[in-house]
Amino acid sequence: MSEALPIPMRRAAQAALLVFALICAIPANAAISIAVAPPLVEKVARPGSTIRDVILFRNGGTETLDVSVTFVDFSVNVDGSVAERPPGLDPTSILPYAQVTPLRARVEPNQQVNFRYTIRTPHDFKQLRTMVMFAGTPQVATTGNQVVFAPRVGVPLYVESTEARPAQLEVSDVQWTRSSETPEKLVLSMVVRNTGDRNIRPTGTVQVRSAAERFNQTFPFNEGREPLLPGQKRVWRMTFGPVPGGELSVSLRFAKSFRDTFVKDDRVPAAQ
Repeated sequence: MSEALPIPMRRAAQAALLVFALICAIPANAAISIAVAPPLVEKVARPGSTIRDVILFRNGGTETLDVSVTFVDFSVNVDGSVAERPPGLDPTSILPYAQVTPLRARVEPNQQVNFRYTIRTPHDFKQLRTMVMFAGTPQVATTGNQVVFAPRVGVPLYVESTEARPAQLEVSDVQWTRSSETPEKLVLSMVVRNTGDRNIRPTGTVQVRSAAERFNQTFPFNEGREPLLPGQKRVWRMTFGPVPGGELSVSLRFAKSFRDTFVKDDRVPAAQ
């Protein structure tokens, strides 16, 4: 069964792939396993152009699934949490410009289905986004109190204009402390704002050294590649470690644009 309806497209933070567990009363020996690819979609397009591509859904379980597609618009709060909104209401929503087909499909075990989307970009935009949600309902008779998890998976979908300004980060209030719960961990806190019109997933390194460099280790910065959306301000906290208890030198380096790098060196006192 297939159908196509116009929809908007949205999301972000972090990310990437969201999985929710819905409990359904089905036989205990049923195995539910799904996968989608890609886990997120980012496209760059000219205003007034057309994008066509697919999201692959695979049923790796033992039960037939009734898969339905829905959409959620979203933004990211200062603390990095995602704020969801009804589809089509947010100014960044892709809903008025897109179609997905099918919106519903029966997917047999070990079968893969292509969900095709078409986006016709407006003549004036910077970024459009949505979360494409796939929910799978096992097609089995319910029996008693037996339960199994039936997953719901979200794919963030972004479309950015070729005319949009590149991402650019403003960084302030960089502070290093030791974790009050686990002093062998360092906590980075800083305020970051994306002043551009495109997403950025800043990556870099944190180098931690002790006196005489008896300890010298480099940790990845933003290992999960969490994004900052256009105009987003975030109070960002990250934890690194383990590290020794003495006084430490910390060197922070990460990309604040496609061309510029933020660099800051600090000292962290010994643990009390």
